[in-house]
Amino acid sequence: MKRVWIVLGMAYLSNLAIAQTKGNWQQEVNYTIQVTLDDQSHMLRGSEEFVYTNNSPATLNSLYIHLWPSAYKNSKTALAKQLMMSGKDYLFRNDPEYQGFIDSLDFKADGTSVKLTYDAKHIDIAQLTLNKPLAPGEKVVITTPFRVKLPSGEVSRMGHIGQTYQITQWYPKPAVYDEKGWHPMPYLNQGEFYSEYGSFDVSITLPEDYTVGSTGDLQTEREIKRLNLLAEYNGDSSTLVNSGTTLMKTIRYTQSRVHDFAWFADKTFLVLKGQVVLPRSGRTVTTWAMYTKGSEELWKPHALEYLHDGILKYSQWNGDYPYNQVTAVDGTISAGGGMEYPNVTVIGGVSNKEELEVVIVHEVGHNWFYGILGSNERDFGWMDEGLNTLNEMRYVASKYPTNTRLSDMVKGFAKKLGLLGLSHKDEGDLMYRCMASFGVDQPIQTLSADFSSANYGGVMYQKTGLVFHYLKAYLGDSMFDVCMQAYFERWKFRHPQPEDFRAVLEETSGQNLGWLFDDLIESRKVADYKIARVKQHFGPSGNKFDRLGMDVKVKNVGAVNGPIGIQSIRNGKVWESVWVSPAELKRTRGVVKLSTLADTVMIDADRHIPEVNRNNNMWTKGGREFKWQFGTGNDLPNERNRYWLPAVGWNQYDRTMLGVVLHNTSLPAPKWRYSLVPMYSFGRKNLSGLGDISYNPLGGKRYKSLRIGVSAMTFQYDETYTDTAFENRSRHPSFLGIKPYVLLELGNPNRRNGFSNFIEVTGLLGVQKMGWFDRTDELNCLRLSYYGNKRGPVSVFEYKTSFESVSRGYVLPGLGFSFDGETTGRVQAEAKYSWNYIATKKKTRSIELRGYWGTVFVLGDLLHFNIVDRYAHDVNMYLMISGASGQQDVFYDEYFRGRSSAPTNSNNSLHGQYGFTTNGQQRMNNMGGMGTATFMGSNKSLTAVNFSFSLPKLPSMVRVFADYSMMPTARNLSPEQLELPTKFFDAGLMIRTGFLQVSVP
Repeated sequence: MKRVWIVLGMAYLSNLAIAQTKGNWQQEVNYTIQVTLDDQSHMLRGSEEFVYTNNSPATLNSLYIHLWPSAYKNSKTALAKQLMMSGKDYLFRNDPEYQGFIDSLDFKADGTSVKLTYDAKHIDIAQLTLNKPLAPGEKVVITTPFRVKLPSGEVSRMGHIGQTYQITQWYPKPAVYDEKGWHPMPYLNQGEFYSEYGSFDVSITLPEDYTVGSTGDLQTEREIKRLNLLAEYNGDSSTLVNSGTTLMKTIRYTQSRVHDFAWFADKTFLVLKGQVVLPRSGRTVTTWAMYTKGSEELWKPHALEYLHDGILKYSQWNGDYPYNQVTAVDGTISAGGGMEYPNVTVIGGVSNKEELEVVIVHEVGHNWFYGILGSNERDFGWMDEGLNTLNEMRYVASKYPTNTRLSDMVKGFAKKLGLLGLSHKDEGDLMYRCMASFGVDQPIQTLSADFSSANYGGVMYQKTGLVFHYLKAYLGDSMFDVCMQAYFERWKFRHPQPEDFRAVLEETSGQNLGWLFDDLIESRKVADYKIARVKQHFGPSGNKFDRLGMDVKVKNVGAVNGPIGIQSIRNGKVWESVWVSPAELKRTRGVVKLSTLADTVMIDADRHIPEVNRNNNMWTKGGREFKWQFGTGNDLPNERNRYWLPAVGWNQYDRTMLGVVLHNTSLPAPKWRYSLVPMYSFGRKNLSGLGDISYNPLGGKRYKSLRIGVSAMTFQYDETYTDTAFENRSRHPSFLGIKPYVLLELGNPNRRNGFSNFIEVTGLLGVQKMGWFDRTDELNCLRLSYYGNKRGPVSVFEYKTSFESVSRGYVLPGLGFSFDGETTGRVQAEAKYSWNYIATKKKTRSIELRGYWGTVFVLGDLLHFNIVDRYAHDVNMYLMISGASGQQDVFYDEYFRGRSSAPTNSNNSLHGQYGFTTNGQQRMNNMGGMGTATFMGSNKSLTAVNFSFSLPKLPSMVRVFADYSMMPTARNLSPEQLELPTKFFDAGLMIRTGFLQVSVP
């Protein structure tokens, strides 16, 4: 037994030692680089030496090297494909202007040539095989020449526009090796970087008339004097610029404790210089702003102020800026509003001073969250962008506490939507809550490259900022600052992981933050807290007075078990504010005691909690206001709004319809949504219309979205006519359809994969009033569908399978009897592949190939007379070679001008008689999909192939098509139901734009 305890004790001590040493080592890379800019050929030519120190406990036989300029080389790179998925085709144009690369490499280790092996999938990653293993504690000196062809700056972060240069991710550099192993990664536009800390000694040779903003401290005295002179001229450098000079200069920069080096060069930069004294150390930091004449009105009066204020606030809240200078450059960046690098940031085009301030502060703030705290941005982007967004929100709130940042032009519109008075933080809050309420959000802890474009901004930036603002409100500013400063001091110049950040926050605050990290960061769970009841205590009770105050019963109707802030409000002013922890709420069974009486009690009156639904956050004596509002709005806690819009409709039978849309969809949307559209039909002389009610559970872990609901519609079904057999009265054939449905989008919400897959279950309870003999058709239908698509950079693959069953019964009171009908089944499968054989910004031309197969069969038959032969199988279940008409649209999926129109003349049995306003010319683009308008179809099976392409010289909406279909037997839905040929071919032209396709066979 003693021996067992000894073993267990040794194991414990071993694990303890591992835990204590975790994160205590990281690799070091020290660079010396000489580079020359050729501004005629837009080339960099240089040489590099880096000393790689293996501080890990492992022996390394090779190093992974990032060669990121080659991400711009062709259409096969990860960058090219990601850009194309976002609609940017730069690298698919095969245009040298947009392409870049790095070559002329000749790697040596300690002076001896080494083998370089390119990654099989990514040409911007290579593996350097060392001649001898690199043991723990050893160093190796790696050298290589290199040449970089700079692409157009439109493509991504590196490049040039004319002779304006942004030189980023431009040199060979090792991937990070940490406790989780190697992190080789291709360059991407969405999803940033992870690099090793070290030092840089960089010498840049370029024409003398360029001004450079760069990482590091400038060491060249002559250039220092030049920049100071430019700054003394208060931005007017015209007398100092020798444009068109052929003379060259070499300027040198050095910097330690950074993990990247970037520089920006322009002949026309105007220069501002300032200084800021740090709040803790008292050190002085030099600030530089470099901008062009077109930006002078914004930059000259404001840029230094924004630099200084940002540096001061971030230093105050997190820890002092450790470097000597900060530079903001007005650039031609294509990667959004701005992009950060150590000591230097490039700012894209901004339209006003408010936007300039936010972008400068945000990008300079990245010196803390990415620069000093070097998290893995590709895997944990929220630790960089999200925490920085928190500080950005806090900065704006502290400097402009009453600023709503809305222009006069949009204030009227914002007031109608209930958006007036939103702060900078509130704008991000509304963005996230809208996305979550519609079920399209992703977890914060999603790989950067797996975010959708909307979630990249709305979740990784905004939601992360919001949830840490939530934590700050709960802990209080002082404690939150202590936590962030502890994180900064413990992990500066290192590579913290999420678990490291969490450990610091929990240790420093003394709080269990599972609700934050497990729920709000790791999952899509939504926060939603509700005031269930309020009980007031006041007045005498015997010889004693009850304690004045209120008991507030709070119910958690969401999935996040977080802290809750409760405020009592009297005459519009907050009198008392109480924050309670999840543990306290559990102990008191959700009852929060307030010591004051008030006319209103609110959860989170200051909107600190990113709740998806705030409409249940208020109790007030007089009750909340109920009103109808035009359009839609931001459903505020003190309102119970419902919304309306005018509705206009038309079809061949109802004619003009006028009505109203009544709905409750607000910004954000509620879980329970409804819309009712009653309309008066001037053809039917009665009400027509439609409606829908659905429930949308949020925050699913194993699916992307789920919607459960029921819809209904009623319209006139056929022409009005006079029934002489019964009472000589006019009748309006009509239908009523009630459709319960479930729509589930499959997939891991953490992944942005190319596939979107859906399962849909739809039912139909339908009644058709046919008019003759007062006949009523009763339909009971069921459809199971599985469908989806896979999107590639220049192609889309779509697929769909479905099973449908239709049971039809008939009631004929005019003949005095009723009977049940047959149950008919229909199985269909289709697949379509679209490929853009030309994919450029100005021109897209595509080829499409589609295949279809379907079969019809009888599931049950209770009819015992010859009507079976006439309707075998139910004509509404026919497989049509030209696509379903209104008759085959059994589930009322589409809106038809004339749903029941059909050919009436057997002499036109191949095509029937059609007019433009009849249903014969309007078909769904499904089933056989042939371009010829016909009512031919099969009651057994159908196979079809469709092919179309757009011609390079014609507008993309004009396409050539060819179709082929075959079936065992064919019928035309004319009165005679003639037997027809079983193989069909057509070809012609089509015009396709948006939802409309017109075929000319």
